[in-house]
Formats: sequence, C-alpha cells, structure tokens
Amino acid sequence: SFSGYALILHKAKLLPTLPPQGHEPEMIKNPLGVVLTQSKNYQSWLRLGLVLGLIAPSIAASSYLRSGNVLAARAAGRPLFVLCSQAISIALSKELKAFIPIRIMIPLVYSAMRIGLLWGWATLSIPIGGVGRFLAITSLVYHLLDTFGFLLPVATLRYMRAHFFCVEASEVVVRDGSEDAVGLLPTV
Repeated sequence: SFSGYALILHKAKLLPTLPPQGHEPEMIKNPLGVVLTQSKNYQSWLRLGLVLGLIAPSIAASSYLRSGNVLAARAAGRPLFVLCSQAISIALSKELKAFIPIRIMIPLVYSAMRIGLLWGWATLSIPIGGVGRFLAITSLVYHLLDTFGFLLPVATLRYMRAHFFCVEASEVVVRDGSEDAVGLLPTV
C-alpha cells in the first residue's frame, strides 16, 4: 500500500524530516496552524466527516448485513476500511515524524481511493434503500468537497510551506505572531 512505501522511504532516511539545526518548529508539529485547527468551523467540519465517513456507514453496513444484502454491506464497508487505514497511516506518520510532503500525500491518496469507492456505493445497481443511497451520495459530496476544497488548495499548501520554510530553508526569520501568515499574500 501507499503508506507502506511512505514509511519505507522514511525509514531509509533518504528525505529530511527536520531542519538541519535539529529542533522541531511549531510549523512542523502542526502544519495547518493552531488558528485553523482550533477554529469552530474546522472542528465542525471534522465532526461532520466523522458522522458521514465512519458512524453512519458503519450503521448502514451492519444494517445491510442483518438484512442479508452482502453486496450493499461490502459497498458501504470498503470506504470504511480505507478511512481506518488512513487514520492508522496518519497516526504512524505523525509518530515517526515522517517527511512532511509524504504526511500530506497520505490523506490525498486515501481520499482519492475513497471517492472512487463512494461513487461505487452511490451508483450501486442493487436496491440499497433511500436512506442508504442518500448517505452514499452525501458522503461522496462531503469527501469531494474535503479533497478539492480543503486538502488540495489549503492543506497541501500549508504542509509544503512548512516543509520549505522549516526543513529546506537554511534560515527563515518570522516575526512573533506571524507564523500563520508565512508564505501567504497580504489581503487587500
């Protein structure tokens, strides 16, 4: 799997993960920034993802299994498996302090896989019930918005900014309180 390759690259020490000085700046610990990760909107978005990506599909898959609809249970369970694999991979990459670009590639790759599986569940030709179809479509829309509205335009840029400013740069001086604005254009 992708996470296995990423962890092998990390273990081979081919890619730098910390600045040459050896310290771990706050920007590497939390590339998204404290302001974003502690905002109510971001926390609400994550809770919605928990409900649409984990809790509701788990209930749907177990309901399908109880009714004997194994194909529908399999269709609902595949995105769950990918989500759980992603959570384990992200936790390992954080624990091992993996190369920052790989740390953002993990959710991007898993999201791409999950979108395909959710499409398969949403367009399943066998009856899955109105609630099941609505859940599949809603989950698909959520993950599309998350991938193309957050992971690619926001998270990827912040992770790459953290990597290039903290690991690749030989010296970067940031004024106190300006860590979240580094690399961004001023707003007019």
